[in-house]
Amino acid sequence: MNTKLLQNSSRSSFRWKPESNNRNAHRQKFLDCSVKIGDNKLDTFRDSPDITIKSSQKRVTIYSKKIEKLIHKILSLENVTLNKQSQITICLVNDNCIKKLNRQYLHKNSPTDVLCFDLSDTKGLKNMTADIIISTDTAIRNSKIFKTTPMYELFLYITHGVLHLLGYDDKTQKQRNAMHKRSLEILDTLTTNH
Repeated sequence: MNTKLLQNSSRSSFRWKPESNNRNAHRQKFLDCSVKIGDNKLDTFRDSPDITIKSSQKRVTIYSKKIEKLIHKILSLENVTLNKQSQITICLVNDNCIKKLNRQYLHKNSPTDVLCFDLSDTKGLKNMTADIIISTDTAIRNSKIFKTTPMYELFLYITHGVLHLLGYDDKTQKQRNAMHKRSLEILDTLTTNH
């Protein structure tokens, strides 16, 4: 793993809070926006009680059980247990879609690898409702640059997104280093446990 990966690639996190207590209405509005922005409709690959995986891209094969296992592993390593009302949605999209979302919500007119939307209407990690949007085009591009695989890049972006939702930040170099170190520790537990 190239240690410059997280420092050199653009990671974006956006913590969006609904204006009202009706998180489901806001969440549906956001997902509808994602469907309209994407080139294809969002196909649901996995829909467990707490994790949904959707994709509007066709370039990367989706291993939904591995993605779900990764998210549960991150939560376990961070000592977080979600309640029955919690829902994390992973949306795998192309650069065009994530660029439009990045422009709409962060006012940056460029694609990025990951955007996080915290849609929770209450405080506390147990009541989490969140969407993590990931560009598979960026994963493919970065896998060539950093000599990894697209799936490794996706796992890295998912880990990064979940860590943001759990309170990690990367605004300063010290925070970036801590988040990078934790991401690698989590991904290393997956490779050593197989």
